[in-house]
Amino acid sequence: MATPLYAVGTATLTAGQTAMVGQTTLWLGNVRPYDMVIGQDGSVNLVLTVNSNTSITLLFPWAGATQTAQPYRILYTADDPFTQTLVRQVMQTLAASALVALGGLVPTARQGVYFDAVANAALFSLTDFARTLLDDADAATARTTLGAQAALGYTPVNKAGDSGVGTTSFTNIVNVGFFSATGVSAGFNIAGSSGRLNVSTNSPTTQGLIGFYNPNGNVGFIATTGSATSYSTSSDYRLKTDIEPLVEFTLSGDQFDLVPDALLRVLALRPVRHKWLADPNGPSTHGFVAHEAQIVVPHAVVGEKDAEVDIGNIVTPDKTIITDATEDEVTEGSAWTKTGTRPLYQGIDPSKIVADLTAGLQALTVLVLEQQAQIAALTPQSE
Repeated sequence: MATPLYAVGTATLTAGQTAMVGQTTLWLGNVRPYDMVIGQDGSVNLVLTVNSNTSITLLFPWAGATQTAQPYRILYTADDPFTQTLVRQVMQTLAASALVALGGLVPTARQGVYFDAVANAALFSLTDFARTLLDDADAATARTTLGAQAALGYTPVNKAGDSGVGTTSFTNIVNVGFFSATGVSAGFNIAGSSGRLNVSTNSPTTQGLIGFYNPNGNVGFIATTGSATSYSTSSDYRLKTDIEPLVEFTLSGDQFDLVPDALLRVLALRPVRHKWLADPNGPSTHGFVAHEAQIVVPHAVVGEKDAEVDIGNIVTPDKTIITDATEDEVTEGSAWTKTGTRPLYQGIDPSKIVADLTAGLQALTVLVLEQQAQIAALTPQSE
């Protein structure tokens, strides 16, 4: 070939396609496989086959911009037999590699490349934030980038082999929230050689600290008041069915006046037989109805009759939606929208009634002893 390039006529090249269409071109005899095609925008490709004077198939999909009937250039490959053979071997190797798949992609801003098969490549969105995470050197740096520790509010549990794990010391292995032995903040931790669980609240009012749940919902909880702890089991009338008193009686006015106050408190309690709505076919059980007992022994009952709590949906900063959440579960940066309410069930701590029962038994014992003494005084003594 006398000239180093061919540029007769114009050519149409379409982005992502391998077809090259000529206008007033004479490619047969003038263009060979592996000659270099240069588009008007400077994009480069190689000729795979010359199909006719106006049709060429490119080795790779056109990576440049689409051009219609625009100038082009085809640079001839070297005529030197050794160089030509070497070039063709290189091109054949490249044609059989993953570069063919890459050549079919159209570069786009903030995109990454992945292979879904040996010869198939595709693009995926790669945001600025994702790039800041990809260059993190280790998990700790990645957590900092994600803000995981700040958002969760705890120090993650150390993995096996780290300080405190597999040893006899559990001090501060887990911290959730900000545990305070003086109640200045709320949280819990695992500490001490025995792995003791410590829980704190920063409120002197009644606070539920630990809840117990099963598929039927909340079945009990541990709560604190200003100076004591209650170990409450669910006792709300809304959870019960077939409620019947274990004992039925009435007192006349005269009888009422004869009963000591401590014993009246016991008589005012209404022990009942009932079943649970969650298990209506199960066996009956004995207990109290929380709001009834609350009138007599308010110190043993937690919660209020017919109480409810607002629930709604939380939308987190990353657009995750958490349903049926209370407003106090909202974290910084999240939004909460009310969707309804759910019952806030009362509980009762039977251990808090022990002192009242003991006082009633003592009052009854004293009453019996006094009556025995009176009876003995009225009974004639035998000579």
